[in-house]
Amino acid sequence: MRLEAGKDLQGPLEIGFVLERPREETAPPRDAVAPGAPAGPRQRVVVMGDGDFLSNTYLGNAGNLDLGLNLINWLASDDLLIAVPAKTAPDTSLVLSEIAATVIGFGFLLVLPLALAGIGGFIWYRRRKR
Repeated sequence: MRLEAGKDLQGPLEIGFVLERPREETAPPRDAVAPGAPAGPRQRVVVMGDGDFLSNTYLGNAGNLDLGLNLINWLASDDLLIAVPAKTAPDTSLVLSEIAATVIGFGFLLVLPLALAGIGGFIWYRRRKR
């Protein structure tokens, strides 16, 4: 397949690969292994195109957390834990009415700074009188 400049490839595209093989120091000869028998210790490797899907920015997008946890469980040979879904927060958004947002905005932009300046002025005035 030839990639031309300015053209996108139609998907699905491979974004990562997983590789698995028996560890060489413990691998029995190929003719000694019966079909369907447990293979023994294995080496596992994951090669991903980019690790940004596990950064805090993209962790909540489209199952990135589940993919990352399942990759870690697979690499640790905890294959039974792969089916366990990750716990997520039930509600992570704050919805405010326009009035509530305005009150909070003016409170932090005007009321709080004026209150701190007033307290500072009062303390300065009391110390100046001593």
